[in-house]
Parts: sequence; structure tokens; C-alpha cells
Amino acid sequence: MSVPIAKSTSPAATADAELLAVLIDILRGFELTASDFVVRLSSRTAWQQFFANAGGKPEDEYEFFQIVDKLEHLSWAAVVRQASTTFAKIIFDPFSS
Repeated sequence: MSVPIAKSTSPAATADAELLAVLIDILRGFELTASDFVVRLSSRTAWQQFFANAGGKPEDEYEFFQIVDKLEHLSWAAVVRQASTTFAKIIFDPFSS
């Protein structure tokens, strides 16, 4: 399940976080444990900062985010195939420089 969360500075973010907490409590009520489900959170702002700090070019940002958006839905091998040479260093070895 993918649940978009508002910016953390937004009052709505608190409500979104509480909704996620309730969802987790419901799943636990069905006797599911941490090994049965995963809650993933992502921040577009954090990804933008990561891309910029790793030397990404503004004109390549759209393609980069297309790859990031697929990380959760495709196998790692499929993501690697789709990543162009331009993004290989940023995605797979961002701290090498």
C-alpha cells in the first residue's frame, strides 16, 4: 500500500502519521507482526537533496525520479537495467566521489 504523506511542516502530517499508527495497530490486532508487513515512508524533498548532493543535473531530475518511483515496484535487476549510465554513480555509488 502506498500512502502519500503531506510535508512534515504541514498540520496534516500529524493526522497522516496518526492514520498510519492506527493502520499498524489494526494489523497488529489481526495478530500480524513486523515480519508480516512493512511501512515505507519516503520524502520527495530528501530525494531531491540526495540527487543534488550526488551531482545530479537539473535536466536529468525527471528521469531520476522515474527510476526512484520504480524502486519499490520492480526487482533490483530491473531497476539496474533501466538506470542509464548517467545515474549509475548517483544511484549505486553516491559516496564514491
